[in-house]
Amino acid sequence: MFNLTVSEILGQCYKNFPHETDFDYRQVAHQVSKYYDKSDYQENRVMFEGICRDTMSWLYQADYLWTRFPVHSERATMNATGIRLSPKGLEALSSMPDSLTQKKPVGDILQGGVKETGKMAALEAVKFILSEGVKIYSQP
Repeated sequence: MFNLTVSEILGQCYKNFPHETDFDYRQVAHQVSKYYDKSDYQENRVMFEGICRDTMSWLYQADYLWTRFPVHSERATMNATGIRLSPKGLEALSSMPDSLTQKKPVGDILQGGVKETGKMAALEAVKFILSEGVKIYSQP
């Protein structure tokens, strides 16, 4: 679930870059839920929303995102505003992995969201992004 949430958030930020993006965690959770059975979302809606909040907070703390306003992961928080890709996030999303079947930047793959990105492609892309982020972060 975490990787699919990363896919939705970073995909939207990449699509809107360099502009800021506002997120409603309920909408992100609903988009991510499309990868699962409908009953899973209905039964676990609050958990899905919590994972979206915590994922946004993690992406910010790991320096994939910049934000004009603090990102909170408290349960009462339903949105995050003023979010955009950091240089690290943009560099990772602009990379072209050899392992993916589609030969284009990984950000282009993710920006289509659930409608255009299959579950396996999204998971593979996010694994690549997170590993690229580690490489970028560890460079002198």
